[in-house]
Amino acid sequence: MARKKRTSATTTTRPHGAFPYRLFLPFVLCVAASLVYVAPQEVPKLSMAVVKCLPILSLMVVILQKESLKGGGEVALVFIGLGLSLFGDYYLIWPDETFLEGLVSFVVAESFYITSHGFKKVSWRSGVLVYSLCLFSLTVVYNFLPTPVHKIAVTFYSFSLGTMLWRTIDRAWLRRDIPWGRRVCSAGGATALVVSDFCIGTLQFGRLVPHALAQLTILSTYYLAQLLIVLGACGRLWRA
Repeated sequence: MARKKRTSATTTTRPHGAFPYRLFLPFVLCVAASLVYVAPQEVPKLSMAVVKCLPILSLMVVILQKESLKGGGEVALVFIGLGLSLFGDYYLIWPDETFLEGLVSFVVAESFYITSHGFKKVSWRSGVLVYSLCLFSLTVVYNFLPTPVHKIAVTFYSFSLGTMLWRTIDRAWLRRDIPWGRRVCSAGGATALVVSDFCIGTLQFGRLVPHALAQLTILSTYYLAQLLIVLGACGRLWRA
């Protein structure tokens, strides 16, 4: 009888709804591999592109394990955005040759992120604030861009990224029908992506710091951004 009571007590005290951290172990390992292998290297090669893409692939696997993509919805849109980001990751390994292709890939990926966050509730004040920040950032980044083509492309890209940030901010403040943790993660992901891309324009193109340090900053904030975007979209992860 004592053994049965002990077993019963153990069963009832087992935590329910625990967050599935173990699913993100491959992501953490892939990020570490990318930071160690990709960041220090200055000569682009195919193996760098493969390793750089592994963390995003691991996030896509997490979504497939825990979420349903049937019927579309926010999770499906984010999943597509992650897939399109892989093209951007690949092209930006060779920034001198395929920078524009990488930028276009990320613009298309962000269009899916923007759609996933939606325009259900809109604050024009936050929009004006975010786009003003975009204009200010461009005045800084323009100093380091090598050609007029780069400046035009980055201008379009920055407003795409700004729109994504705007939608996540509005989502965080106004969408009370979504759990606060998810709203905060989405806004944090968009913010981290802004920081990562700003570092590309200044640290990478401007060569303000050594190459390895610039890449460590860019990659770490980029992977953090994608992780937070996934956490913001995946409701079932929070109820695992």
